[in-house]
Amino acid sequence: LVLKRLKVVRSNWKGSGLPDWNPQTMFPAEELLGGGRVPTNIMLGILAQESNLWQAQGTVMEGETGNPLIGNYYGVNVYDDNPGNDWEIDFSEADCGYGISQQTDGMRKAGSERPGETALPPNMQKAVAMDYVTNIAAGLRTLTQKWNQIWDDTDGAMIVNDGSPAQIENWYFAVWAYNSGWHPKQQANQNGGAWGLGWANNPSNPIWRPGRHPFLDGNSYMDAAHPQYWPYQEKVLGWAAWPITKTYYDASAQKWATQAGFNPAWWNSSDDRSRIVPTLRTISGTFVVDVNAFCVPTAENGNQCQPGNVDYENPQNNTPGICSRDDSKCWWHFPKVWKTACYATCGNEGVIRYSDPIYESMEREEPTDYWYPCLTPGLPSNSLIIDDVPQTVPAIRGGCDNSGWMNSGTFSFQFGSDAAGRELSKADFHQLGNGFGGHEWYAYARDSQHLGNEFQVTGTWRLDREINGWARVLVHVPARRAWSQRAPYTIKNLKDRGYGTTQTRTLQQRMESNTWLSLGVFEFDGVPEVSLTNLVRSDPTDSAYTPDPSVDGTTAIAWDAIAIQPLPRKPANFVVAMGDSYSSGEGASRSGGVDYYRNSNNNGSAQDADDPRFPRQSSGNPRFRNACHRSKESWQRKALLPDDPHNTIGTRADTFDPDMDYHMVACSGAQTENVLSYSQGRTNAFGDSIRAQYGELTQIDQGYLDWNTTLVTISIGGNDAGFSTILQSCLYPLPFAECQDNVFSELNDTTPLTDAEPKRIDGPVRSSIIQALKAIHEKAPNARIILMGYPYIFSAPCQFDTYPDFIPDPLTQGEFEWITQTTGHMDEMLSALPQDPELQGIPVKFADPRQAFLGYGACSGGTEAIHKIVRDMTPGDMAGLFSSQSFHPNTFGTTLYAQVLTNALAAQ
Repeated sequence: LVLKRLKVVRSNWKGSGLPDWNPQTMFPAEELLGGGRVPTNIMLGILAQESNLWQAQGTVMEGETGNPLIGNYYGVNVYDDNPGNDWEIDFSEADCGYGISQQTDGMRKAGSERPGETALPPNMQKAVAMDYVTNIAAGLRTLTQKWNQIWDDTDGAMIVNDGSPAQIENWYFAVWAYNSGWHPKQQANQNGGAWGLGWANNPSNPIWRPGRHPFLDGNSYMDAAHPQYWPYQEKVLGWAAWPITKTYYDASAQKWATQAGFNPAWWNSSDDRSRIVPTLRTISGTFVVDVNAFCVPTAENGNQCQPGNVDYENPQNNTPGICSRDDSKCWWHFPKVWKTACYATCGNEGVIRYSDPIYESMEREEPTDYWYPCLTPGLPSNSLIIDDVPQTVPAIRGGCDNSGWMNSGTFSFQFGSDAAGRELSKADFHQLGNGFGGHEWYAYARDSQHLGNEFQVTGTWRLDREINGWARVLVHVPARRAWSQRAPYTIKNLKDRGYGTTQTRTLQQRMESNTWLSLGVFEFDGVPEVSLTNLVRSDPTDSAYTPDPSVDGTTAIAWDAIAIQPLPRKPANFVVAMGDSYSSGEGASRSGGVDYYRNSNNNGSAQDADDPRFPRQSSGNPRFRNACHRSKESWQRKALLPDDPHNTIGTRADTFDPDMDYHMVACSGAQTENVLSYSQGRTNAFGDSIRAQYGELTQIDQGYLDWNTTLVTISIGGNDAGFSTILQSCLYPLPFAECQDNVFSELNDTTPLTDAEPKRIDGPVRSSIIQALKAIHEKAPNARIILMGYPYIFSAPCQFDTYPDFIPDPLTQGEFEWITQTTGHMDEMLSALPQDPELQGIPVKFADPRQAFLGYGACSGGTEAIHKIVRDMTPGDMAGLFSSQSFHPNTFGTTLYAQVLTNALAAQ
């Protein structure tokens, strides 16, 4: 790759506007003094250590454009033991290393160079930063210069082993100098006689861990988690011997896989490989680094370093050397031999992967793995688009045609800063060549307890004209780096009807495809503005997770385009669907949960989220899971409103009917404490803390209920009553033969279900539902509320299918009768609520689905509207024996439910 790829000519590369250039001509590698060339493994080892083989920031994927990887651009100090200064910006300490080789020389602005440095011309700096091939050429030239500086300054005497450049170990000194520089002999008088390789990377330096084994020895890749234990040259040689593991997405297998990032160097024995750096063999036969290899106490033929102690039996007791000079300039300038027969015991270059005959077919010129369409269809024809960059800014990546739309407004950012005025927020702020128009911005969601105020980034879209009337606001959620499940969008300049001129609505961004989502319909009085901030609202119970990804700066939140759709009038219908799994549509999906909205059906398993390079998004961590399972086949979406007997609510919502505004916040597993607002109390009637689900805010606090809402649909109470817990537990052997005769400690009761469940339903379940209905009415005082009941789950006793890993208990006659009776008890309690004195004046109507489902329950022996045990897992399901879809209505069941709702609305 290094030898062949550098010959390619660049022409207006990535739309950069740069004149044609050839990387190898721009940065020619110097001929090595003494002959030979750089082994590919040495250069690749440097690239692995410097950047993980990345030219762009680590979050930029194959085929994407993004910011170049810049080493410590902000000059922050993350290497001491004080975490409090990790984000303190100090540009005077900036490293300015760019790209895959972290090229520093010449990359500073003209006039701000370090001593002895000359800034490269701007076009050369730009090429180094943008093009990994040019960057490698620059790094290769720097490496050859270090070899030659050492050779020239010592007349070829300062060599490693036999000095042959073909052997891996013999690059020890040049690699040392690549990182910390070579201090010329002619400047020795200025340095008290010291010259050569600096003390910082000397193996004796106490900053490196004594008793350490060679870096990565024996494929010990966990060493890379603690790179501060080894000096630079030991790490580079370690990567040359044990190549970095690269991660890629195997599309055929639909999973992430790993392979070596390059072919390793080879040795004649494993011991020879382990002795890639000066080592000592311990009594146990293992190798540890010889910390005294470059530590000689005399000044004439040494470097005034006092050797440390070596304990061969207990290497952890080894002590480092000590530089006896007051100025710490114990610099090294002597040859070193630790392999006398280097031709037989030293390492050799691995097989070069890209050879001339096959190069063009193997090295992709421009990967398109993560290209998403730049223009996302589905907007209403009269929509006014406001993008996150002016339309005059060209798309950098290929395959992105931005013609066919006009930018109808402006976008701007405001950045948080600390007490010293330093904009720390910019240090955690990024961009990608994806999203609408081929560009998006992102930062990380935080609350005020996680540096949120100092790291706050707020982006504001502003239309270029006034709207004095009704309009729909849509936001474009990009496929990449939009992960937040509580992104707060604030709509401004609303008509003041006594409720204020702003409104905030929370969106779950994690669609993982370029998607337009509606924030709703609003009445504007002036120029519409919409803002989004990464300072998100905390859940008082977030402390249950430490740290909490919703607010702790580990979950990305993205800014892209928005669209404003002017409407001719106020819509007749503002509908909000709330409640539990029966409302969300749990179970109403084809195989794999494909009919669930993606932002309600994930566990971090998408390509970028499950990438092992980003462990904070690990699918095994339930903190990143969302299993609200909001289905496109839910019963509210299938129902008809009285003003349109032909088009369902879902159809009207999907086609942006000007008389319809629809939102679903229902979530599988919801209990009443997941519906209530933090501002309306702290607990429900059970004493359960009001809390969010799956990183979302509570259903009321998401902001979709307001004075315009005309209809709220909800099913709630089943989970408060413990229905899900009971049904799942009944599938397993219990002490008593029939489920209802057992005590369920999960329900916090010490009596059998036959006694405990009626008391639970008539007591705290009823009180909690009343509390939720009153809270809904408080937020949506003009809305009708349809309280939907629960169908009989089973039509008959039955024997469930058995599986090799799971043999469920059968549903007995007694269990069938008790479950049916308990469902009826719940519905009778619900049916009485509209007349309850506590709900006087609140327009609540009960809709009873039991009659519609008669004969269609699970185990009916015919057409079933309710699932039995479902083993087809969805991305949102937790690992287990069966899916959450079990014992929920299927698509036929939601059709039956929808008719019940349609009838209830028509009768009002």
